[in-house]
Amino acid sequence: MRHDACYQKFGHNPICDERFLRQLEPIINSPTKMGRDARIMYKAIQLKRLM
Repeated sequence: MRHDACYQKFGHNPICDERFLRQLEPIINSPTKMGRDARIMYKAIQLKRLM
């Protein structure tokens, strides 16, 4: 939700994505559904940043 709020406040700012990635990092290696979802989001944001 913070990522969405950041976008609402600042638009599509790369800082919002950086903050989101930092929030995801601690959980991307978890073998849970949350960890899998975090990995997907992390990879999607990274891909978006390459374009």
